[in-house]
Amino acid sequence: MKPLITRVQSELVAFEERTNLWATVQSFKLPLTLPTLKKIIWALALGAFVYLFLASIVSRSYATDASGGLAWGLLVFTIFVSLANKILPRLKIVSQLLPLRKESGILVFVFVLLHAFFFFWKINGWGDIPFHAFKNFSFTMGSLALLIMIPLFLTSTPWAIRTMGFKSWKLLHKLTHLVFILAALHLAFKPDELEGGPLLLLLVYLGLMVFVWRKTQQKKNPQE
Repeated sequence: MKPLITRVQSELVAFEERTNLWATVQSFKLPLTLPTLKKIIWALALGAFVYLFLASIVSRSYATDASGGLAWGLLVFTIFVSLANKILPRLKIVSQLLPLRKESGILVFVFVLLHAFFFFWKINGWGDIPFHAFKNFSFTMGSLALLIMIPLFLTSTPWAIRTMGFKSWKLLHKLTHLVFILAALHLAFKPDELEGGPLLLLLVYLGLMVFVWRKTQQKKNPQE
């Protein structure tokens, strides 16, 4: 097995020397400034917000699913862009997208609230929200994720960072990872079906987290 791995590595090195493909990939970035990217995100979010409300007039079920899917996509971006930066710090496009985590994190909370609003509107369950929020495993995971997101949203300002101190603020916002795990379980274990996509992403996330942890340990203890 080792000779095969060594041969593959040597072939990859030779290919890179001939083509400079990896160097080209590393240098690629979007031809947009950070302020422009932020404006695009907020414009798209506003458009999605208006669209979902209009869609809810026709189908509350569709609006519920679409808002939840959009929140999940933004959460995946928030988590995986951070992991990608730790694993491949030289990729310029990743370092270019990394500062957008704040905007994506805020929008996750906004669209999760919208998702919950559409759901309770669909079932007309305003009078018994606690029961519906925790009536099965999927809803419990989603409700816990929403509750954790509240302090994260409320502390997503420069004032909160100054008041709490950066270390405390960063420690609190590591709960985003717990939100991701809970959200994946919420989506995967629906009352009437099992969704493989969120579970697969959860497994990929756990694998990458282990990789990052081992990489960090190797830097701390290079002789081991």
